[in-house]
This record gives sequence, structure tokens and C-alpha cells, in this order.
Amino acid sequence: MSYRSRLAALNHSLSLAKPSRARIILLTGQSSFVSSRLTPAQVDFLQSIAPPSVEPLLMGFPYHSEFDCPAPAAGLVAASARNGLQFWWSVLSPVYRRSVACALHTVLRNTAESLYIVTGSCGLQILASAWPLLTVPDGLRLRVVAVGPAMLRAGSFPANRIRVLRGSRDFWCRLFYRGRLDAYCNSGHMDYWESPDVRRLVARLLREDTEAS
Repeated sequence: MSYRSRLAALNHSLSLAKPSRARIILLTGQSSFVSSRLTPAQVDFLQSIAPPSVEPLLMGFPYHSEFDCPAPAAGLVAASARNGLQFWWSVLSPVYRRSVACALHTVLRNTAESLYIVTGSCGLQILASAWPLLTVPDGLRLRVVAVGPAMLRAGSFPANRIRVLRGSRDFWCRLFYRGRLDAYCNSGHMDYWESPDVRRLVARLLREDTEAS
């Protein structure tokens, strides 16, 4: 079964996004179509930037038990190709957009007060493409920090929900993102998760949004 078919067939009662008061998730393109486990660097990143009393969901999209399995590390070429496919599916495939919306809707529904979404690379495009199909529950505070985003179409996604960080050496973000920027760092497109500077800046942006709420 293809990756898109697996996404469309998921039973979302088996989602790993269990009920939580406040949580933070990472939304990026998937380097593997078998496993969505985060890398050690991504796990450490998410734990380091989570605001106080906010639970990190230490699994990548689609945050589901079916993708909680080991898989060989993806090579750079294969990972880039898969990310490229997801970028274009988010723009061109209604089936993929519906699958993304179903997975994210489960996260929204199972988060009571505050949801922080940190996107990387094409993650912001994936979120923006699914946005018209999502309903944010009344009373849920939603904030998005985009790290090195690559996005062609914002659609109806509200720009005032996004805080954006770009690395000085991130060619892909320069090429594929034309929106507002809130912070800069000394990083390339592949370096964000391991950069202490990025962690400090993302934590600051999240903290500012929390204090302003």
C-alpha cells in the first residue's frame, strides 16, 4: 500500500495524540514513508523549546501508532525526494490534504487549552494546505512557529498565527518563502534542529506568544 493510501486509511482512534491540556508538536515533511519517529536531534529540540507545563508529542506526522516503528535512516537524496513529493501533494492532491486534515484534527480535538505547532521546511505548506478543512475548537489557543519554511501557497491560513525564523544560509527558504520574517539565525536548511541559536530563538518566540495571550 502506498504512503498516501496508508494515510487515507488510518484509524484515528489509534492516534498518539492523547488528550492533553497543552502540547507542542513538530510538523515537517517525512523523510521515511515507513516510520514517523523523530530523530534524536528532533526529540531533543522539541523537549528543549517546549514552554513550561506544555507536553511535547515526541512523534512526527501523522502522530499515529501505525508509524511508530523502526526504519533505516533515509539517505539525503531519498529524504529530499520524499519531502518534495509531500510538498507537491499538499498543493495538488485533495486526497493528501484530507488525510493531513484528519490527522491534525485529532490533535486539535485532543488538546484542551494550548497547541503549539513548530513547522520545518515544507511543514508550513502542509499545514496551510490542510487549513481550510480544519476547525479550531472554541477556546483552543493555537500558535505556529515556522523554522526555515518552504511554501508556495498560504491559502486561507491566517498569517497572524505564524512566527517565522530563517537561517542566513537557508537557500530553500529564501527561494520558496516570501512572507514576513520574525527572527534570523546562522543556519542552513539542514541544521536547524541541532543549532543552539535556533533553540534559543524558537523558545523566545514561543514564550513571547505565551506571555501575549
